[in-house]
Amino acid sequence: MALIKKSELAQKLGVSKAYISKLIREGKLKKQGKLVDDESLNRYKSLKDQLLEAKLHNEELKGELLRERVKEIESKYIPKKEAIAVFEERGNTVRNAVLKIPGRVADAIALMTDIRAINQLLRDEIRATLFRISEGAKE
Repeated sequence: MALIKKSELAQKLGVSKAYISKLIREGKLKKQGKLVDDESLNRYKSLKDQLLEAKLHNEELKGELLRERVKEIESKYIPKKEAIAVFEERGNTVRNAVLKIPGRVADAIALMTDIRAINQLLRDEIRATLFRISEGAKE
């Protein structure tokens, strides 16, 4: 059984002398006079290694949970390029459908003289076109 000074032990472990005193008070290190038992130091190192291993394992678990959370979040969203492509396609569908309205209603409007009736016909046609688009039918 080798004995070592508190200051030397603190330097070896990279901690303060006060921390070594605290470990002695807590019974984690054994003291004989002003020296610390080297054997208890080995037990402390073993406990310290176990603690570090547990902390490392905890951090690994946190990292794994974070990676899973990122995957979950990423699965809820589509890539920007895909979103733009979908919006462009839907925009083109709307544009093409709206541009066909005049050709469908031109003959009916040509025979009409009442502005309110023309307005109503156009509104009805626009609504019907937008409804067809919203139901997924393409013009």
